[in-house]
Amino acid sequence: MLKIFMVIAALLIVFSCGSTQVIESPVGDVLPVTPEGVPIQIKVGDTFNIVLEVNPTAGYSWQIDSIGDLQLVKQNGSSQYIRDDAPRDMTGVGGKEAWTFVALSGGSTIITFRYVPEESGRERDRTIEFLIEIRE
Repeated sequence: MLKIFMVIAALLIVFSCGSTQVIESPVGDVLPVTPEGVPIQIKVGDTFNIVLEVNPTAGYSWQIDSIGDLQLVKQNGSSQYIRDDAPRDMTGVGGKEAWTFVALSGGSTIITFRYVPEESGRERDRTIEFLIEIRE
């Protein structure tokens, strides 16, 4: 009886190890979407994120249209796309795109994003502005 139990236990271990796949989520997927109309208040030297919902399969993507005062804020690296949790083979899945910025000096500025089509000839769909208030 003990031999049968040991064989079954060994088979379960072998089969479960072969079929289990551990995939770590990127740290960015815990970032909440940045609410519109709410000033982002930070201190000089702080880094902050602006996170927007996006679905690249719809043919549009967010781009920075302008940073009001480059003496106050600068972008830190490229944006990062975080796909929503869904099966790998599922199409049409959206996600979030996150931009990281650094506050350089005290003051206020506006960062503007626009939702633009991938195809030329189509008009942009939407524009969003974020007020950044930086204290010394």
